This record gives sequence, structure tokens and C-alpha cells, in this order.
Amino acid sequence: MCSVDPDEITEMIKDTEELDIKSGEILCRKCNEDIAEVVLRKKDPYCKKCFLKYFIHKFRATIGKSKMIFPNDRVLVSVSGGSSSMTLLHLLRGALDEDDHKKFRFVPYFLHIDECCLTDANAKCISLDICKHVSSKNFICYTVSIEQSMSSDPITPLQYSEQTKHIVSEDLKFKLQELFNSCSSSSAREDLLLQLRQDMISRCAESLGFTKVFVGDNATGLAVSLLSSVAQGRGAHLASKVHFKSLHGQTENYRPMRELLINEIDAYISINNISKFQTDNSGQGESIGQCTEKFVLGLQSEFPSTIPTIFRTGDKLASENKMDSESGSNDNCALCGRILDTDQGLASALHATVVSQQMSVSNRSTIRSNEAVTEVSSPEKAVANSSAMNGGCCGEGGCCGGGGGGCGTSGSKAPCLELTKPLVESCLCYGCRVILRELAEVDKLPSVVKKAALTQEKRKQMKNEIKDFLL
Repeated sequence: MCSVDPDEITEMIKDTEELDIKSGEILCRKCNEDIAEVVLRKKDPYCKKCFLKYFIHKFRATIGKSKMIFPNDRVLVSVSGGSSSMTLLHLLRGALDEDDHKKFRFVPYFLHIDECCLTDANAKCISLDICKHVSSKNFICYTVSIEQSMSSDPITPLQYSEQTKHIVSEDLKFKLQELFNSCSSSSAREDLLLQLRQDMISRCAESLGFTKVFVGDNATGLAVSLLSSVAQGRGAHLASKVHFKSLHGQTENYRPMRELLINEIDAYISINNISKFQTDNSGQGESIGQCTEKFVLGLQSEFPSTIPTIFRTGDKLASENKMDSESGSNDNCALCGRILDTDQGLASALHATVVSQQMSVSNRSTIRSNEAVTEVSSPEKAVANSSAMNGGCCGEGGCCGGGGGGCGTSGSKAPCLELTKPLVESCLCYGCRVILRELAEVDKLPSVVKKAALTQEKRKQMKNEIKDFLL
């Protein structure tokens, strides 16, 4: 049986020189007739016609071979204004204008999340320009402000028109800015923004009645995300970041641009004169994601098969839905919505990390007084001990009825929970716990996150109360 390159991964060979086509004498490697205008993989010249055919085929094949998008499906397309999302807009418009036998049968709608409150004052004009550009392609475009992520009320995006004006809540805007200002590292701010943006897309999709969402993630960005996610403690959720389909709540996210590299996208934009709008919301300082991107792109410039190798490796990872069904876990992270990866037992790297963190913040006398180091409590145990000492939140008197950080229950014996950092941490995956440790105050988290944490902890307490009566 032939085993030559079974995974379609080319050998990592360093190419020191890139093919020069400026002389206008190099012919296209595909048709061998027209002059080459684009160089891919540093040595493969393509003419304009052959490159466009190659590029569009990869895009259409990604959607077609999945067999997950059906005729008359309503698909919400997230558009940020960057290279990938604007290219996706152009490709969808072209595919819908094709002949009948090539025409896409699903119906795309667009959603833009306005993040002007996290940037300078000029970002609002960019946001309006993006919506206007989408509408000029005869698509319906919805828009919503990122500060709505701080609200617990249902989100209703506005359909863009020339008269559209955002009604910005100054209170929500202030809360969001306070949340990001309380993050002590740029990596935490960047990761937090990604989680809030994904949550906004899912909530908007549910509000508008969509179950399928297109995002503009490309192969280069996915390869960078794969490595940076490992560094940020999100290794358990890698499959959901690179596969064509991933679930977020009741919403299915699809990545039709996942086979395309950023240099191919840039060449497509240059040939078609596509407008692109991009804002930088990463904040000050270099983050883990930015450092990883520089590292990967540096390797890619010398080894053209770097990104395809990383990308194809990610394709082999098992999906978290399969792992969830095998483990039987029903709890999701209160912030990112992924399955919890923190129930690993004592003989695990996670428990060793918790022990190390607690010992590093304890003084020497405290460490000597502990007779059993293995009894260092996890966030889950800290919550249980706190609840037991307080007799719930109201001690002997029953619940407070749900005000502030209360659980919202009533009754003389129903315990009420106080929103504390250990409580929230026990309801987060490891990657989101890293974000929480960078926050100055837990009260600055979005209302939906705090509500989900309280609900989840209340369910855990109820389960512990009735577990002795279950068969």
C-alpha cells in the first residue's frame, strides 16, 4: 500500500528564494499560456484567470463537500470588515450571481458587531461604512453594539439602513470599558474580546431565528489560533476552533474560508479591488496571540508547508461533542459556553497547577502548618466550604429572594449564593479561569456570565442534596 504523503502534507523543505515574476516572462504553471501574476508557495506561478478559478474552487469545495448547507437555508454571515470577511462577502455575491447549475441555494444575511467603544472615536464611521458596503451588494445587514454583551436582556440587532442610528447605553458602555480596563494583561483582553464576540454572534443568531452562522476564519488564522490556544490553556477545545463545523449553544458555526491562506486572500483582494476595513481592538502590549502569529508567519516565510502542516494536524483532533458524550458531562463554561475540562482528579496536571498556585501565594508558616499538602482545595471545594460555613448565604434564615448576587429562589430553607471569585472560577473552563485571574473584580463580568455561574452552582448543590436518594 502506498504511503507517500498519505496526509497530503508536503515535506518541510526550506525555500530560500522566491520565484520572481516581475520580468513578465514567467508563464502560468496551470495553463502554460498566460503571463503569471501571482506566486503561491514561493515557487508556483499562476495567471489571473487560473488563480481565480483555483481560489473559487477551494471555497466552493469547502462548502460542497461538507454536505451541511442545504437549499433555502437561512445563514447568518458574520462580517468584521477584515480581509477574510470582505472576501467572503465578495465570494457569496459572485456565487449567487452564477448560472442556475452553479448558483448557491442558501440565503445569506449579514451581521456586523460594532466595537467602537473599545477603540477611538473614528471607529464608528468604519462600522457604518462596513454596513453600507454590505448593503450595496444587495444583502440584508444587521448591526449590534458590543456593549450589549454586558446586558442580560435579549439582544435584538437592528437592520441597517441609511437612517440607522445606534442607541448606545452609556451604562453598558461604561461597564464594558471597566471590564477591559480591569484586565491586567493584553492576552486576557484579547481572549476575553473573542469570547464576548462569539457570545454576541450566537445570541444575535438566536434572536433573529438563525441556526447556522458563517465566520471568516482562514487557514492562517486557524493555525495561529491552534497554537495560541494551547499556550492559553484551551487545549481541550482545539477541535471546535479548526473544524469546518462547531457548536456554540444552539448555533452551528461554519468556516467556509478555512482552506484559504491569508496570502491567497490578499492576492484575491488585490485582483478584484475589494474594499476592506479593519480596526485593532487588541489594546496595548503584545499578547500571546500576536507573538504566536509572528512566529508562525516567520516560519511560513521560510517553510511554505508550515501552516498546512499545523492546519492538517488540527483536523485530526476529536470534536469536543464526541468527548462530551463519552464523559457524560452536562456542564458548560459560564463564559465561553464550552464543556468544562476541569474535572480531572488529583493525579492531573490541573490539580498540580492549582497546588502550585496556592503554595506560591501562601507564606512559609502557612505551608508548614498544613500537614497534608494534597488536601489543598480546588475552587470547587472552596465554594462548598464557604457555603457550608455560611449555612447558604442566609445561614439559619433562608434565602434573600434573589437581590444582587442572590440565587433568585425563595423558601425558608433554600440557600442563597454570594457571588465570589472561587464560585465563578468553579464554573469556568481552564482557559477562562486564566482570564478571571487577570480581572481585578469579579463583579465586572457580564450579567449573563454571573447569572450562569450562580445557576450552575445552585444546580450542583441541589444534586448533592438528592444524590443519596437516587438509585
